[in-house]
Amino acid sequence: MNDIEGLFYAKPRAPHIQDWPSDTYRLESVTGLPGVLRVPPASSRALPRSSLPRDMIVVGERRGGMSTFLNWLTRSSRRGGKKKAGRSTAEWEFCETGKQVDAALEQQRESGAQVRLVLDRTRPEWAREGDQILRRLAAAVESDRWRETGCAVVVATHEVGALRSDTLCSAIFTRGKAFRLPHFDPSELERWVELLLTKKKAARSLAANRAKIGALARRVKALVGGQPLLTHMVFRAVDDTLPSVRTFDALEASFTAAGRSLEQNPPHIVERWKPELLKLLVTPACRRLLEVYVGGDAKSVDETTQLPDDDALLFMAGWVGLTEPGRWGIRSQCHRAWARTILRERSA
Repeated sequence: MNDIEGLFYAKPRAPHIQDWPSDTYRLESVTGLPGVLRVPPASSRALPRSSLPRDMIVVGERRGGMSTFLNWLTRSSRRGGKKKAGRSTAEWEFCETGKQVDAALEQQRESGAQVRLVLDRTRPEWAREGDQILRRLAAAVESDRWRETGCAVVVATHEVGALRSDTLCSAIFTRGKAFRLPHFDPSELERWVELLLTKKKAARSLAANRAKIGALARRVKALVGGQPLLTHMVFRAVDDTLPSVRTFDALEASFTAAGRSLEQNPPHIVERWKPELLKLLVTPACRRLLEVYVGGDAKSVDETTQLPDDDALLFMAGWVGLTEPGRWGIRSQCHRAWARTILRERSA
């Protein structure tokens, strides 16, 4: 086990990876009509690859599960090997450089071939690429030929503001869909609790107590918001400190202590999240909104609610969202404490 990672290992040598039934993936939509932000998410269902929009942007905070999503997206391509002539649907091509994008666009121009590109803009290599290649790809995405030949592009990014300011993302945003990576909900966290109980060889009566498992999953959600890395860290802390599980009260107390420790001792990743949040807080309305949520207020929402764009931006950055059915506010106890500190430092 790699102790440096701080991940939860349900089995030896393999950190737990959240997955969904039938090789699907759950994403949280942040658009209604193309080019229009909409939160709360109109849909948050686990989708097969075939149901994903042709052109899409996926946003997520650092260590929010982007590599897991991209591995899932391109898994069939890697298993299938190189693209073969005569296939009705091209495989996904993972573009790590501008030269690869240029080569794919040249192939598309010369032969009308279908191309399906994945650009992981979270990789530092893309920061060194000039804007020219992104402009060329944006022009291709906006062309009739792109649609007629069934071409597709997925752009992964940490930059929330990129949806409107970045040349390529803006071209996709006005025509396609945008999603953010999911924070785990209580029904998904129940599986994590079950795995921990199994690892600790808990009594069968505990493993069969669905009500208690559900309550504990909701408690974990309140502590860390279901954020993937934080979920790993809090489960790992409990795994390391609790030799066995005899009662749910003891297990809940251990999770509460682990959550409090995270809250008081923010992991380094919070420093990586802070710059993106500070960019949003330059806007007075966004700053005031976060202050309201940090103060403990929440909004009542339902399937007809459409919140302002500032809510959507804070949601995409990972700081606010659905805390329970019908309630929209700060993601978790940890997020509230860290956001309060960031707001205080910004005002100093």
